[in-house]
Amino acid sequence: PGTCSQTDKAVKPWWRVDLGNSLVSSVIVTPPKDSGYKNLEGFRVYLSNGHDEVPCGGKQTKIKAGVPRQVICSNTGPWKHVYIRGTNSIWSTKPLSLCEVQVFAGYPSQISQTSQSSTAGFRGSGRAVDGRPDTFSQTAPPKDPMSEPVWHALLKSSGSMKPFVTTVAITKRSDKAAKPKWLEGFQVLVDGTPCGGAQKGLQPGEVRAVMCYKPGSNVLVKGPPGTVLSMSEVKVYVRTAPQ
Repeated sequence: PGTCSQTDKAVKPWWRVDLGNSLVSSVIVTPPKDSGYKNLEGFRVYLSNGHDEVPCGGKQTKIKAGVPRQVICSNTGPWKHVYIRGTNSIWSTKPLSLCEVQVFAGYPSQISQTSQSSTAGFRGSGRAVDGRPDTFSQTAPPKDPMSEPVWHALLKSSGSMKPFVTTVAITKRSDKAAKPKWLEGFQVLVDGTPCGGAQKGLQPGEVRAVMCYKPGSNVLVKGPPGTVLSMSEVKVYVRTAPQ
């Protein structure tokens, strides 16, 4: 998120990523933190199979500096390209400025229940899956410096088949009350098996996508010993659409 791309001024500026052939469940676009975020106002996301394009969501408005915007895609695939297109007029051309684009494969999972190892005030585990970026879950400050804070989600299963988790996307809080080290070094596990390693260097408001590709119904987000675990949003993506 520290570097950005920018096109020349144009009536219809665009940015594209080639996927090969992939399902797309959502696309997260992060605008610049400076005044360049205004160049992204009104952008649209399109999926292409190489011949035709279909839109994801609608025109994206009220863009804020440095705040990621998630666009949900509910169209069947697979798709070859994702396009980000600007929506300027011939009377007001401007460039297209992007700092980060994340494409998520699979489908949003249905979550049966959530829990966490402890709770600070009213900041329960469910606040991380309520779809509101202005709320957050938070564990209580640990009494034991060796205890590890844990957040847990139980995914809904279809019959006897466990969900196949492709990605877990975690959004770090962007409010000033959040301390920088609260989410530093967290790890994601699916049915006890780690996905990747310790996640470090998250910026406020950043969405960190952790790739898993593992079967399992239990998703854990675990913090290092003696820390607080506080998250704005947690989204779990699975390979097949929930029934």
